[in-house]
Amino acid sequence: MEKNIIYKPLSEYKTNLKLKHEENVDQLFDALIEESKVDWEANRSTVKKLRVDEAQSNYLMSSLKKQKLLRAFLIFLTVLFILAPIIFILYQVFSQSSWSFSQLGLALLIVGMILAVAGAALFIWLIVTKVNKKIGTIKGDLNTVNKNIDKLTETAWDQAKDLNVLFDWTMPTRLVEKTIPIVKMDPYFNFQRYETLINKYNLEDKSKNEMSLFVQSGEIEGNPFIMSQNFEYFPSQKDYSGALVVSWTETYTDSKGKKQTKTRSETLTAWVTKFFPDYQSNESIIYGNEAIPNLQFSRKPQAVSNLGEGKRYERAIDKKVKKLEKMSRKAIKQGDDFNVMNNTEFEALFHAIDRDNEQEFRLMFPALAQEAMKEILLDQTVGYGDDFYFFKENMLNTIIPEHLQDMDMDTNPNTYITYEIDETKELFTNYNNEYFKHFYFAMAPILSIPLYQDYKSSDHIYGFDYDAPVSPWEHESIAHNLGTENLKHPQSITEDILKVEVLEREEGYEKLLIKASGFKGIERIDYVWAMASNGSSHAVPVPWVEYLPVKKETTVVVKKLKDYSRPKFLANMNQNSDWKKYFEGYHLSTDNMMFYKNLVVFIVGEKQQDLEPKSLDDIFSNSL
Repeated sequence: MEKNIIYKPLSEYKTNLKLKHEENVDQLFDALIEESKVDWEANRSTVKKLRVDEAQSNYLMSSLKKQKLLRAFLIFLTVLFILAPIIFILYQVFSQSSWSFSQLGLALLIVGMILAVAGAALFIWLIVTKVNKKIGTIKGDLNTVNKNIDKLTETAWDQAKDLNVLFDWTMPTRLVEKTIPIVKMDPYFNFQRYETLINKYNLEDKSKNEMSLFVQSGEIEGNPFIMSQNFEYFPSQKDYSGALVVSWTETYTDSKGKKQTKTRSETLTAWVTKFFPDYQSNESIIYGNEAIPNLQFSRKPQAVSNLGEGKRYERAIDKKVKKLEKMSRKAIKQGDDFNVMNNTEFEALFHAIDRDNEQEFRLMFPALAQEAMKEILLDQTVGYGDDFYFFKENMLNTIIPEHLQDMDMDTNPNTYITYEIDETKELFTNYNNEYFKHFYFAMAPILSIPLYQDYKSSDHIYGFDYDAPVSPWEHESIAHNLGTENLKHPQSITEDILKVEVLEREEGYEKLLIKASGFKGIERIDYVWAMASNGSSHAVPVPWVEYLPVKKETTVVVKKLKDYSRPKFLANMNQNSDWKKYFEGYHLSTDNMMFYKNLVVFIVGEKQQDLEPKSLDDIFSNSL
């Protein structure tokens, strides 16, 4: 395939790329196994024993629960058998009835009391000699089994350790590059790429109420793209309700003419509407290309899967086409530019009716592109079909696919780190295959346009600039990965928006100020007057929450490492004596330092106030 251009994304995935990527994933995992030199069979044997002990532990816990229930039941019977005769005697003493029994009745009473005492004694004997002993035995067995589970789990983790340290943030993106060579993924979203998208392609920057949860930048033939998940706060309103039960007495005349009274009750309900902070997230692909610089349009999913097949599909398309042709005739009369293309089926399916440049629209969608896009839209088995929004604003294209909203795309290696190598392989394989599928079909509308792949931006000659600072979007992604709980105000009860300010920037490192904005909640009660059906008015209490803004600022250091990977970083942290001495002096370890993509990040606390970021250069240059 010349230049690896993908003319028909759906067909190419189905016949070639899906299998190719699966093979690449399997090959990478096999290479990791070989490099790590883990004993897979030994780990498998350990996990097998672990599962047997876990099953035994579950059985013992179930048995223990049953024995405790039996003991509780016997205690209940013991108390009942002891209290029954006592209650009977007390009743006779304090009641006005005489203690007159026949000889038979007296004998039965005595026998009953003896049996009650004997029964209580029997139950106590069963509890002490049988049930408690059984419970003690089960607890001992359970303790032994659980200790063995802990030992086997530790052994399994140790057996998988050398494999787990090899997993890196960049593996899913490197696999994508191997499967589709025209796609180049950046190590991180740097300022060079950010400025190009802002200044050249007119990318709109995020507002103060919006942040990046993750971002992955890259290029196709020098044409930049971003895959990102954004999180946004917006003010909203919430309805609160309260209730009050009221009662009153009514007088009425019965059928005999007598005055009677009765009590009525009613539940009054009231509502108040108050400010409420709401949040939403969305994942999108943003792609810049200069080839078609003046065209603007938008389209949304057309529920193609509901159009049916055969005659039903044809009728649905005909109906859509008639509406489009009517719009076209009206546009011509009004001197507007909209004109239906000859391929009316494509027009009906893609439905970009707000386009403002017919010439460039046809240039963007020649016959080959129309056919490729139609395949994507009609597909219901291979990819995700017509599930995407497409917005084009001059040189900037935004794709918002619904399938991308449900997939974690941040490539955190913890996704597949476990103590069971078999499970790790399954997680690794499934995640990377799903990552590729989700990314590929999010990009498929872009890849279906040959002109976009044919056009090579002049920016590609510069390559990725490791010396360029980290972009603001990546800063926010870093903050998110540090964990909102570590950054948010202690009184915040909502989600937080994390914005970042650069305090210092030198070659190779940045000192950042992360500003977390959330809301605390204060319980309030409003009283709303409501009228009952008898005409009386009552103040109904309506509890609600007042949300007030709270903020917290945290200082963070970000160090760029050009030639480092997660395995190399962890190896030095665990084995390099110079590193250990340096970082222990500042109370830093893998517990509070994060290796993220090609960056090392840590929060500057009280113990790190004297750390000079420049001194990190000497440490990281002294690696194993």
